[in-house]
Amino acid sequence: MSSLCETSLGKYLDDVASKAPTPGGGSVAAVVAALGAALGSMVTAISGGKSDHDQIEALSKECSSMRETFLRLSLEDQSAFDAVMSALKLSKDDPSRADRVEATVQAAAEAPLTIAQSCLDLLIVLESLVPVASRHCISDVGAAAHLALAALRASLLNVHINITFMKDRHAADEFEASAVRLENEGQARSQRIVNQVVARIRG
Repeated sequence: MSSLCETSLGKYLDDVASKAPTPGGGSVAAVVAALGAALGSMVTAISGGKSDHDQIEALSKECSSMRETFLRLSLEDQSAFDAVMSALKLSKDDPSRADRVEATVQAAAEAPLTIAQSCLDLLIVLESLVPVASRHCISDVGAAAHLALAALRASLLNVHINITFMKDRHAADEFEASAVRLENEGQARSQRIVNQVVARIRG
């Protein structure tokens, strides 16, 4: 599986549009979040000449690092799903099959949950960027927040569908609780960012 940094956008979209199950929703969610992080980087680049230079530089590094993280997580999500498919192909007479399927399903839920947590981390960075961003590109901070929330919600759908296949109900309940927390925190933080962005635009 090649790095997404070496893949053209057109090729990736063709892969998504194909009948192959991967890349699917979790992978796409991570790529969307990477776009949000890239917008954050653009805003820091434009705003770099302000008096808050040190803070903007720190936020720039965080956005750049997160963009790389999301591209890595996109591939990890694909690998996790492929592992589930491999486990399901094991003979039903194989005594290890049930445990293998359970382990891979939990890993397939963990991958998009990590994407969702990273989306929340991106929203935290974006909220710090709002007051120091140039007014000329403040709308892009809001756009990045919308993308981060959309990616968070899309990735959580993959968590929820994997939960339905888990036999370990304690693990399932923990995944469910984490998903609910991330949804609530992500929604609240994204709305706060957008409200602040709109206030600065109308300023």
